[in-house]
Amino acid sequence: MDFHGKVAVVTGGQRGIGKAITAAYLAAGASVAVIHNDEQPHQPSQFGPVGAEERFCELHGDVSQSGRMNVIFGQIGERWGRIDILVNCAGITERLPLTALNESSWERMMAVNLKGQYLCVKETVPLMLKAGGGSIINISSIRARLGFASDSCYIAAKGGIESFTRALAVELAGDRIRVNCIAPGAIETDFNRERLQEPAIRESTLQSIPLGRIGGPDDVAGAALFLASDLSAFITGVTIPVDGGQLIKG
Repeated sequence: MDFHGKVAVVTGGQRGIGKAITAAYLAAGASVAVIHNDEQPHQPSQFGPVGAEERFCELHGDVSQSGRMNVIFGQIGERWGRIDILVNCAGITERLPLTALNESSWERMMAVNLKGQYLCVKETVPLMLKAGGGSIINISSIRARLGFASDSCYIAAKGGIESFTRALAVELAGDRIRVNCIAPGAIETDFNRERLQEPAIRESTLQSIPLGRIGGPDDVAGAALFLASDLSAFITGVTIPVDGGQLIKG
């Protein structure tokens, strides 16, 4: 795929799934702005091929803070003048049973996982209109469609993302902006690698996946490439599970 001349923004693009998507877009020729809340800066070489440094920048900010997102997207607009692709990948989780889930934890997870996507979309749309349209890709989870104990807030937020995606797809279609969602399944990243290395958990997870393996960040990046490309020009408002068949097995 050739993304030369396109500008992509990836929130949470400093690690895991977001990092793989960032690397894929850079390899395809796009310019990429990564938004993250890590204190430590990252080297451009961690994300893409040699020579891609001039097409890469990282911006520090909490996606749930409207003032900071306004500044960051203003900087992106000043640098590139447009946005063609937005990937809302930033997210957090805190697995707690309902009785242990306090109000501040609920509000924080909702703020980052759901409000953050709203704020980034709101800031992106004017810059996509300058580009003549674009592709917004929201990252959800198959957990939005399955029941899991001790994860109610995260699941509620991810369910909200999928509903938000469908509503925006209708609202923005006339502006040639497509809005879709990716729902990863069991994807091995730094975030959950230690848990997935526990033999019992890994075995039960593998038993739930028809394709018989744990996914990797590149599996999700492939779907993000497709949804950002003209190959998906007639697709909007859908959620694509990237889960090895886990969702259909239930």
